[in-house]
Amino acid sequence: MRIANFILHSCIRAHKIGWEMRRRGHQVILFSENLNYVHPWFKYDVAVKLYATPDGDFVYDQIRQAVKTLDHMIDVYHIHNEPDWLVNVVRSVTDKPIVYDIHDMKSIREYVVDEWEEKAFKDCDAFSVVSKRYKDLVKERSNKPVEEVLSCVNKEFYPLNRCKLQHNGIVYEGGLKGSQPQTEKWREFDCRYWAPTFNDILKTGTPVWAYRGNTVSDVSEYGNFGTMIMGPLPYHALVNNLTAFEAGLVGSPQPDPMFDGALPNKLFEYIAAGLPILAWNAGDSVNEFILATGTGAVLDNLEEIPDVLNEFKKMNMRDHVWSLRHYWSMDSQGEKVENLYKKITGEPSIRKSNGKEENAHSSY
Repeated sequence: MRIANFILHSCIRAHKIGWEMRRRGHQVILFSENLNYVHPWFKYDVAVKLYATPDGDFVYDQIRQAVKTLDHMIDVYHIHNEPDWLVNVVRSVTDKPIVYDIHDMKSIREYVVDEWEEKAFKDCDAFSVVSKRYKDLVKERSNKPVEEVLSCVNKEFYPLNRCKLQHNGIVYEGGLKGSQPQTEKWREFDCRYWAPTFNDILKTGTPVWAYRGNTVSDVSEYGNFGTMIMGPLPYHALVNNLTAFEAGLVGSPQPDPMFDGALPNKLFEYIAAGLPILAWNAGDSVNEFILATGTGAVLDNLEEIPDVLNEFKKMNMRDHVWSLRHYWSMDSQGEKVENLYKKITGEPSIRKSNGKEENAHSSY
């Protein structure tokens, strides 16, 4: 199959799915603004650079022209939000099937469905989503096919061996927001302003480390609190470096609607690195996943972190999560993606020998 993988801002989830489809023998064309060393775009059959104006607006006509030029080489479009308007722009120039991949939902964050999310629901042919919660939300609004595809790490990026435990304490990887004003183009969400919370964790005697997802936000103040800020790193190096830590942090400094239904990338990066997970204001989906899979603990307060880490040591939790990690690789999700493509293109689905469609790990 020939797949167009659209992701303007290069979220790693999109690459995880794209790389898995290439591993399965499909041709994948990447369309993205962000072709950089952090995410190896060269792993695709073709990579198309999309451009924005100096003020951050994407050139719609250029996107349309790129689709028109390559549409004859494409069987299905896999379009990752956000932005949601990309589905509408692609639909305006092709009648090929479109999978609308939802990492985040503006309607969940802001409690209102805007016109672009509504148009994306109308213009797509199927959905892939990050969690059971999102799957239920989509099914409430549409009768189109929808599949839960977890943001697992590709086995090719799994560390072959663990580093020795070099850093006691907690590591956080992902977006970080500074306290300085930001332009609208590079705005980080408030749920990524961790500096005061990291300071509260440090007061418990627990060291805090962080690999940031980009270099745009001014996070110099974090060092004033004693947090070591590192990165960003190439993806394989990031996952490998995470193996040297004691536990990984998932969630938000304070409860935030963004985590209603979220199963973020970092959750699976930690598992791939063999790290037990600490959840703080992470939302029900994350909490349920951690408790159901035995991969970490849900915190009631920050003061209990030292006791939880000591309990992890007694239970050899790093060894335990390391032993589970291959169960949660992206190849476990690949057949679900393939079957979704086949369903909307009219090709027969891949089935297990017992005649039942594969639906790996959807119930944890």
